[in-house]
Amino acid sequence: MFLAACLLAGALIVPKLPHDHRILLELEDPRDVIGVEIEWAPAEGGEAIRSSSFRFGAAEAPHTITAPLRVPNGEYALDARILRRNSTESLRRVVRVSDAESILVHLR
Repeated sequence: MFLAACLLAGALIVPKLPHDHRILLELEDPRDVIGVEIEWAPAEGGEAIRSSSFRFGAAEAPHTITAPLRVPNGEYALDARILRRNSTESLRRVVRVSDAESILVHLR
């Protein structure tokens, strides 16, 4: 009985603890991308809890950027700025992070 109670408590607590997620940010046309800036916030609103910035030389941006994220499972708003040589794109995606090994987010 004690073991069952411990397992139940663990099942309720563990998903709420922060753990590592591997987020893959896919760029549509990376040839003229010189930078990507991202911020994560709770999907229901609130201030940013994590941010990252990636910089690239001319024509050096990869098609996919790996952005590690350490948060509990749940839904998060991803605000991204894609810096191109002659313009900047801003976009927002709501991303559900879970126990999946990798999560692919299209930045289009």
